[in-house]
Amino acid sequence: MNAPISINKDFFVEIYVIAIVIMKTFGIDSTDAIYGMLSLAMLVFLAFRLLNQTYKRRYLEYVVLFVIISTLTFFQSHRTTALIIAVSIIGMGCVKDAERIIRHAAFVWVVIVPIRIIMAICGFIDKQEQMLWSVKGAIGTAYGLGFGNKNQLAIAATIALLSYIYLKKEKIKFVEIIVICIVNTYVNYYYAKSDFGVWVNVLIFLGWIMIKNKNMRIPFIKSVKYIWIIVLAVSFILPFMYGNIGIVNLLDVVLSTRIRLSRRYLLESGISLFGRDLTFLNQYIVIDNAYLTCFCYFGIFFSLIFFVLYYKMITYLEKKMMVYELFLTFVFMVLGYVEGAFMNPFMNYTILFIGMYLKDRFGIKKKLLCLEENIVSSRQRAQRGDLLL
Repeated sequence: MNAPISINKDFFVEIYVIAIVIMKTFGIDSTDAIYGMLSLAMLVFLAFRLLNQTYKRRYLEYVVLFVIISTLTFFQSHRTTALIIAVSIIGMGCVKDAERIIRHAAFVWVVIVPIRIIMAICGFIDKQEQMLWSVKGAIGTAYGLGFGNKNQLAIAATIALLSYIYLKKEKIKFVEIIVICIVNTYVNYYYAKSDFGVWVNVLIFLGWIMIKNKNMRIPFIKSVKYIWIIVLAVSFILPFMYGNIGIVNLLDVVLSTRIRLSRRYLLESGISLFGRDLTFLNQYIVIDNAYLTCFCYFGIFFSLIFFVLYYKMITYLEKKMMVYELFLTFVFMVLGYVEGAFMNPFMNYTILFIGMYLKDRFGIKKKLLCLEENIVSSRQRAQRGDLLL
């Protein structure tokens, strides 16, 4: 007797996540058609997945609301990021083992990024050389090393190194942290010509010391949610203090005029409920803050939902004492203040932890999970019986 072929429903979610992560490591982003098409296909699959499982009513209400708002945001902003965030979070809420999928995504970053950097340095792929200019003329040369430009190289190196820490967790040794910081500094200064690596090293060391010190670990765990509130507050308040308070003006210089540009961006983009297309504004103003990017592009409704969900996710990780997940969250959310790319859930995959929180709070009923596991076990036993025959 031939047992029916069984495909783990989590498989489709994992394929989606891994495929997007691979595309990100190869420089493909939301401006490429395949990126949006894959996300829309995943949304259709998730719709069937939701209809074929038993969920608490409130969870379905939240899902429908989130999808509607992110879809309206997509049509208003002409950017797929909000829709991708919604689809990814919902997908993580549908699977049995979201943490395993996230770890696989981290593994992809750890493997592919060093390979591409080494291939570029050795001349197998283009180094993507770019001249750096100032008012005095050319001041040096930076490299993208296969990631498009120097900024994307710095971000990719950071994600790969943080992913390595996440994968090893308690097994990682202090000497490895030192090596990680040295490598990060070398790639950022020698090739990317960026001070981004300094910020990353400070955050890694700070977080590492706090989670390894017995007296500081619990205070750190409990403080992450407050740091999130502070980061958001600083993001939105400091731009309007620029020009009036000396210390803010000084901080703007340290942050390479990010505060000044944020102020100008907020004033010229205006406020919208469901976001807007700001392509015209990006032609002469670049904003590096992930949270202001979210607010300006995707509007009030999506931003509020995302900010609240991220806070709830942090409280969930705190409750479960998921120390290294909180460590990653701490580093990524602070870096989001100086880098807009960290609104992407496949670069800042702590966003995917939101799905774990939603599943724990509102998701699949336990009785159904047990039933599915029993069905899979029965099929596996049947298959083993066929082999014995």
